[in-house]
Amino acid sequence: MNRRTPNALSKLHIWQQNTHKLHYAQQYIINTANSEEWNVIAIQEPWLDKLNNARGSTYWCIIYPSNHLLDDTPHTCSILMINTNIAIDMYTQMTISNNDITAIHFNGEFGHLSLFNIYNDCTHNDSLSSLSIYLSSSHHIAQPTLNNHMIWLGDLNCHHPLWEPETNWHLDFSDVAIQPLLNLLDAYDMDLALPPGIPTYETATHNWTHPDNVWHLHHNSDPIISCNTDPHICPPKANHLPIITVIELPIARTSSPPSHDFHSIDFVEFNTMLKAHLDRESPATLINSKEEFDEKVDSLTSIIQQTIYDLALMNKPCPFSK
Repeated sequence: MNRRTPNALSKLHIWQQNTHKLHYAQQYIINTANSEEWNVIAIQEPWLDKLNNARGSTYWCIIYPSNHLLDDTPHTCSILMINTNIAIDMYTQMTISNNDITAIHFNGEFGHLSLFNIYNDCTHNDSLSSLSIYLSSSHHIAQPTLNNHMIWLGDLNCHHPLWEPETNWHLDFSDVAIQPLLNLLDAYDMDLALPPGIPTYETATHNWTHPDNVWHLHHNSDPIISCNTDPHICPPKANHLPIITVIELPIARTSSPPSHDFHSIDFVEFNTMLKAHLDRESPATLINSKEEFDEKVDSLTSIIQQTIYDLALMNKPCPFSK
């Protein structure tokens, strides 16, 4: 059986996509995103089934907002899909009480990176308010030291000359609507990662706008290698273009040691060999003390393990085991 063998992970490849709650668009991403290439898929407005769950696969672990499925919470509009080959002790989820924000914190020898996947409804700024509350109360988690990095990505549904092309300046939001985002960007010294003027969304009138974006913390050593749209991998009927971000971020992959394949054992032969070993190396005797009992247990364990080693083939675990 041929199994996918991922390359050493030194760069984090992120596919950001608004699927507009379309099942086939989301399924297209799962089927198209090669797990050897992509590490994180950030989806806004995901498709959810009748139980409010998304669909993943062997290669992807789905992370929902921290209050997903709680009573009286609205429809979840943000999920992250993490490649199962990334060691789970390399990231932790950050707890934000908003169904439209999913956030994880990568950690390792390289330092730290906080990744926020945000969907901001065009009718209100509740997501931005929740983000502001979390960062003001838990900034020590999102950015433990000044050398750590932070990235916000998602569909903010905000228009401003800082990122919209000149042809769309008529879409500029009122000061009341846009100021919460501008205040957050200024308060946390966030820079645009996706170059301004790049269209990301096609309206019903076939006008291209820029509501999807990527911001990163202003830093002397910018970890982002590239950030751009890729129309060639856009899901069918999706009106938002994929945004691809590549980050210089060495992360440990899962590493499971080889194990014995017990399906390969001929147990008739195993029992015969085990009995011969026991009769020869540890014959049945009367045990008179605790020390003799412990010695007998150690001997029995050693003989069983050696028999397994002699007859069982070694099984290489799948590198994408959850």
